[in-house]
Amino acid sequence: MKLTAKEQKTYDRIYSDLLEPDQLDREIVTQIAKLTIHVEEMAKQIKKDGLIISYTTTKGTDATKAHPLTDTLKQLQHNLSTQLNKLATREDNRAKEIFKRAVDSADKELRS
Repeated sequence: MKLTAKEQKTYDRIYSDLLEPDQLDREIVTQIAKLTIHVEEMAKQIKKDGLIISYTTTKGTDATKAHPLTDTLKQLQHNLSTQLNKLATREDNRAKEIFKRAVDSADKELRS
């Protein structure tokens, strides 16, 4: 999956903090990087346009409605949260496994 320069910067920042990353981590971090940039861009657009959009109806009257990007932004934020939680769980499990290996190795050396 090709990343933009912004996405790559986000990817590199997250990836560099991982413990013993594997292919699945790379895929998750790629999704996180893409989602992060999309969320930032949509949030900027909504901030620029405002949460409420004014428009003219087909009958010529002025009306307002919620910015159409707000629902998309909510979904992207949910997806981003899901991916971040998935990565955090994998990192917690990995840290426990690394600790277990270190304890086992120390125990083995003490016994020999």
